[in-house]
Amino acid sequence: MYVKESRIMTPRLGLRATLTMTRLVWKIIQVYRDWPTVFLERLHFIKPQPIVYRLRDGVELSLQAGSRDRAIIDEVFLNQVYTCSPGFKIRDGWVVADVGGHKGIFAVFAATRARDVKVYTFEPSPENFARLSHNIQRNKLSNVKAFNVAVGGKDGESTLHLHRESGQNSLLQRSDPALQPIGDTKVETWSLKRVLQTIGSPVNLLKMDIEGMEYETLFSCSAGDLQTVERIALEYHDDWVHTSHHVTELLDFLSGRGFRTQLSPGRPILIAERPSGNSLV
Repeated sequence: MYVKESRIMTPRLGLRATLTMTRLVWKIIQVYRDWPTVFLERLHFIKPQPIVYRLRDGVELSLQAGSRDRAIIDEVFLNQVYTCSPGFKIRDGWVVADVGGHKGIFAVFAATRARDVKVYTFEPSPENFARLSHNIQRNKLSNVKAFNVAVGGKDGESTLHLHRESGQNSLLQRSDPALQPIGDTKVETWSLKRVLQTIGSPVNLLKMDIEGMEYETLFSCSAGDLQTVERIALEYHDDWVHTSHHVTELLDFLSGRGFRTQLSPGRPILIAERPSGNSLV
């Protein structure tokens, strides 16, 4: 999300911006054990290089300075964009499917939020998957199973378009001409049906961030395929990739399969949950 700042700051807007920045600083200090490093990186005083972010809850994440990696930590740990809604806070014994695992940030978050949580994470990029696997090992997480596969509309093989910013890798082409891939690689691809069959148990939370493939992936599922899923939190990509779909189609599709749906204000996040009493978990 991009915010265009006004050229003229009124006292009221200045105060609002100051309060917003103060809250952000306080949240960063609360979450990051090495918060001075985080501020230096935000101010671009740390050149692009491998870096380990250490959080106050004991989590350590080996990522890349000068990339969007730290912003993704903020999304997951500070703002909790996938788990802040009522009923989405990860609880003891939950099974979590992390579709679009990137470098393991959400998988590590989910695996450390409560007791006896099981996480299944799926990431197609070989480079990202290597870092994801390292972060699982670094945090000594035996409750995370990782799969080096893409998730799409059907089983088979797909072409993954690779970008300098690894979080932008996608099976689809970017709509912005400035975001051209730097290479391609063939990747094994699973349908969501196969993902859920592999997990083999009810899924309390399905998190999805697959750069525009959320439409094909979900639309390929029958009502029966999704019966074991209780909640979904996904990032949608209407404008970022070449797709003819719109998020309203996802809302209608999931509503028709028994989910209550809503969009998160100010963020491209869709959440869906089965009503109380109709849970299939």
